[in-house]
Amino acid sequence: MRLAALILSPIILLTFIACSQVMKSKRNTELGKAQTLLWSADWSADDKLIAIGGDDSLLRIFDGKYLKQMKTYRINSMIRQVSWHPKNNRIAIATAGDQVSILNTESGKFIKLEGVTNGARAIGWNFNGELLATADNEGLIKIWDVKGNLLRVIKKEDTNSYFSLDWHPYKNIIAVSGDDIRIVDTSGTTLNVIKHRKENTGILAIRWHPEGEFGRFLQSHRIPSLLLRGRTEACAGRGSEIAR
Repeated sequence: MRLAALILSPIILLTFIACSQVMKSKRNTELGKAQTLLWSADWSADDKLIAIGGDDSLLRIFDGKYLKQMKTYRINSMIRQVSWHPKNNRIAIATAGDQVSILNTESGKFIKLEGVTNGARAIGWNFNGELLATADNEGLIKIWDVKGNLLRVIKKEDTNSYFSLDWHPYKNIIAVSGDDIRIVDTSGTTLNVIKHRKENTGILAIRWHPEGEFGRFLQSHRIPSLLLRGRTEACAGRGSEIAR
């Protein structure tokens, strides 16, 4: 029970922030302002701050204890996902446009990731924070270093968009989801392709098990991706078709 509480507490906190922002947006809508949807939230490495982003192109930093908004950064593009560096105060930001970038929250300076022209839905740091991956709207996985230098582009046989990615907890292996699930390494080798259904069905979120076992995923017509933090049992079973 205590373990469950520890796992669910971040969900409750982030949900509270998201709901608070949506309620505020609804009040603004009544005053003639546009409503804002929030797409992503992530904790800082020390669990003291929370970054959130959404349709209004604003990256907001909240105090993790008192839920007080500390800073706001305008990104000039809809924010699809934020990912806090595992060891420092950098935040990787995936956007709907060409503003995919890395923000140093101490200096306030941005490093734009050049070459992502049509936006990315997914972004994330590897386990030690030395590598960053983006999965974009053109079906490309791109590997970057911490300074924003492009190291590798991993292509597939089509240009269908990716929706989510997650690094292995202690290896340089990435799980990505779109119409199917793919597991690739940083050399560009595709280790597995998992066809979870006969028809194409988008998978909005994918996460590795904390011990590095088989990843878990949620299909687009099922549970909101935020619940994946609670390690739901909507997972890829052993009966999935796996092609090497």
